Amino acid sequence: QALYAFNTMEEANAFIKEKKLLASVTVYNQMEIANYFLSKWNDEERYLEIMNKIADKSGHNAVVLKSLAYQLEKNGYNLEALNLYKEIFKIRPSYAQSYRDLAGIHAKVGDTKKSIQYLARYIRYVSLDTLSTAAEGIDSIIFSEYDNLLAKSGISRYDKRVTDPDDKGSVRLLFEWNHGDAEFELQFVNPTNNYYTWQHTLNDTPERIKDEKLKGYSSEQFFVDDTMAGKWRINLKYLGNRSYDPTFLRLSVFYHYGTEYERVETYLHRLTEKNVNYELFNFYNSPIISSAAR
Repeated sequence: QALYAFNTMEEANAFIKEKKLLASVTVYNQMEIANYFLSKWNDEERYLEIMNKIADKSGHNAVVLKSLAYQLEKNGYNLEALNLYKEIFKIRPSYAQSYRDLAGIHAKVGDTKKSIQYLARYIRYVSLDTLSTAAEGIDSIIFSEYDNLLAKSGISRYDKRVTDPDDKGSVRLLFEWNHGDAEFELQFVNPTNNYYTWQHTLNDTPERIKDEKLKGYSSEQFFVDDTMAGKWRINLKYLGNRSYDPTFLRLSVFYHYGTEYERVETYLHRLTEKNVNYELFNFYNSPIISSAAR
């Protein structure tokens, strides 16, 4: 708030230097300072300078690096985010999320082939598993994205477990979070005001948390089909992450998923306040292709 009150960048820099802010505040508030220079002054050089210094100081802290990558992607610095996801992969080479994240960022920078390769590597790895389907969790996400990329690229599937998605044309909601110990509740309210609550806590969903720890992931997807058209609301209650650090929650909304009209909107939320219910996002689910989608 103090920084945004200044009328010139020189005043802001003098204040930062006087208070030694970049040395005295947490890395997460350093990110806020970096975002300040970008959003108020459009100073890309200073923004990237601060973000790179945070990355250098964070070393092998994958939680911090993930939050940096989220911020960079949000602001359109996808190549810089790609470099961070590569570092995270080195830190967490056995995590399923590492494969999915690298696949996702490669697709975003236009390298569809490499994106498919990372997803295929993971699918080959879990093919030894006794599970024949993936209804939820990271396997569901990877299978959905793998199938979608193959369909768009016109490439034949090699894994018979990956079938044509039943949710083609649906609204797809992808939630991702940077901190593996984050606990929260998501409430999906449909147009008739009926709701479904998805709990992500050690007490309420211990098997889910166990699966995340075992495979190494922090994400979930949901599909809203066109049988319930109208306004949907998503509410959130954040319950903490067993630390004083914030949790970064990213929501990607895919409209008309898997079709030629697919489009995506992404939102990043910094979660700190606990045990408060609030509306995270609302959207209109319509089976009709809008002019915006065209």
